[in-house]
Amino acid sequence: RNTVAQFCKRTCNDCSKPATSRVDKCSDDVTKMFVLDGEEMNLCRWTQIRPTARCTTPVKGDLIVSDLCKETCGKCIKLPTLVPSAAPSMSETSFATSCTDDDEFFLQRGERTNLCEWAKASSTRCMASVSGGKFVYNFCRKTCAMCVHFNGPFAQLSAYPSAPSTYPSSRPSSVTSFSHPSMNFTQEPPCDSVKQQERGQILFNMLENVSGTDLLSNIDSPQRRAINWLIDDCTSLCLPESALIQRYVISLMYFSMQGDTWHSSSKFLSCSHECEWYPGKIVCNEKHEVTKLNLDENNLVGSLPFELQELVQLKEIDLDCNSITGSIPKSIGNLSNLTVIDFDKNKLTGSIPDSLYSLKKLQVLDLNNNILSGTISNKISQLSDLRFVQLNTNMFRGTVPSEIYSLEKLNTFQVHKNNMMTGTVSQEVCSLMEKGSLEIFWVSCNVSCACCNHISRCGSS
Repeated sequence: RNTVAQFCKRTCNDCSKPATSRVDKCSDDVTKMFVLDGEEMNLCRWTQIRPTARCTTPVKGDLIVSDLCKETCGKCIKLPTLVPSAAPSMSETSFATSCTDDDEFFLQRGERTNLCEWAKASSTRCMASVSGGKFVYNFCRKTCAMCVHFNGPFAQLSAYPSAPSTYPSSRPSSVTSFSHPSMNFTQEPPCDSVKQQERGQILFNMLENVSGTDLLSNIDSPQRRAINWLIDDCTSLCLPESALIQRYVISLMYFSMQGDTWHSSSKFLSCSHECEWYPGKIVCNEKHEVTKLNLDENNLVGSLPFELQELVQLKEIDLDCNSITGSIPKSIGNLSNLTVIDFDKNKLTGSIPDSLYSLKKLQVLDLNNNILSGTISNKISQLSDLRFVQLNTNMFRGTVPSEIYSLEKLNTFQVHKNNMMTGTVSQEVCSLMEKGSLEIFWVSCNVSCACCNHISRCGSS
């Protein structure tokens, strides 16, 4: 009587028995290589990224990819169903709904830790290899979201057309070492050997906490387009979660702001590290964390993604002279290392979010020539390192906050051409002019100011 193990030897850990000739004949030709964008890669591995689209690609003569990558393209000879009649039927639906964590497995890392509790800390841990050719997700199906493998949010993701994906000849990897009486956790995590749908599920789980389920599931959203690109991308899943999120956020800038129409997109969406996508414009520190994002005068069209808050080491963001619409995201207040915000000459609307006034290191706030409204909050006094403020040519109303007198490093403060601003500038603010620290102080001509140095221009402004 035949059993499933006779035909699923690798899965059932029964590789000691010779495979039948019928199975041997069905395999990928791993010797076939081809060149894409100057880089040599394995044909079948390239096909595994998007088998539906790539298996029908012509190769040479009458051959197509599926003739050489039979296993990947599902061209193996189909064997008769050998599930014993007494065995329960294994439909996709029942497989998904009966999925739970196995709580009987533990790690020994100084102290005994439940395997699935350990896996919850990071999506990439689900891909750690254990003994017997199995992975963590085999034991922690609920934690690793394998329960939605067939009908969950990622199951509905469709491939989004993107640049051809390539795999480097070698990839960075990490080794996880653990010990356990019955399980050996010393193998290298097979981060990059997963199938496309598993790769997609891992990334979806990770980015769900960044963008939310709704945006990632919406086929028309930039977030969806970015994750689809990342699924097809040549990035290694062995990278730390923070590195994968950074790559996602930078690619999201491209998809959110019509990157295909930019004046220059340089190496955006290439296999190179995102720090190399736009030399001199995207600047990173020695840890390859983005510290400066300069895409000024580049025909950016669209709204700022709130996910920029994930670039926690960002110090300068310069996006002036574009066509950015929408409001300044409240999440900008989470970028605690920001020293420069330069969004002038765009089409931004709404008010300055209160969260921005929590950026203690901010030195430059340049928002002139937009359509911003609301008042200038007295919380501006919290920005003790502020030196340069340009808010002119907007639709601000109210008065010039007297609290700016406490900004001893302030050199430039311009709020002219905000015709709904009124009131009188306090003598306390004028004292900054007297001290010499505040050199350029322009307000709307509707505002009474005894010390402002733009008075002669009011007749023509």
